[in-house]
Amino acid sequence: MASAKKLIVIIVVAMIAVFVVLYNYSFPKQVDMVQQAVIFKNDDGTSIKTTSVTIKGTMHRPLFKDRYFKGEFRIDGFPFTYNSDSTNLFIDKHKNGVNNGMLHYTTYSNVNGQSHHDVFTAPIFFADNFETFNIIANDDWFDKSTQEVHFIVSGGSLEEARLIQTMQAEKLGIEWGLTQIFRN
Repeated sequence: MASAKKLIVIIVVAMIAVFVVLYNYSFPKQVDMVQQAVIFKNDDGTSIKTTSVTIKGTMHRPLFKDRYFKGEFRIDGFPFTYNSDSTNLFIDKHKNGVNNGMLHYTTYSNVNGQSHHDVFTAPIFFADNFETFNIIANDDWFDKSTQEVHFIVSGGSLEEARLIQTMQAEKLGIEWGLTQIFRN
């Protein structure tokens, strides 16, 4: 009888230990890639520019906590993505292999003896492996005040970028309201 109680206690302790490990372990995945991307305005297919995006860091995928990426997400043509602190990209939503988070860059400078900082943010939607991504950038990224939406999307052409946007919108579903933005 005493050995049965010992066995139960050992099993319970082992289950608690396994749960604690699974709860705290983040299942990290190293990411180190350079992706080709296109930049375009939502309403203008003639404004296409190409760029490259360097993604280097660790994707953390804990079972019981929010996912996040810690590292560098650098976009050629946007100096603040190189001069900023490393990116902590927290994933707000994860659905059907598509993640949604907010890129956040803060740059610091000293202007006339006074400390100054700029903040640049943009929503990002990306595949679990970062093979596809879609950044919705505002005018702050472009030094303009035209109130236009710009996209920075993985792919080598506008057609490929639009296909990526359509696939992401379908995977996410209409409840996030992205279909209207992507198909405009």
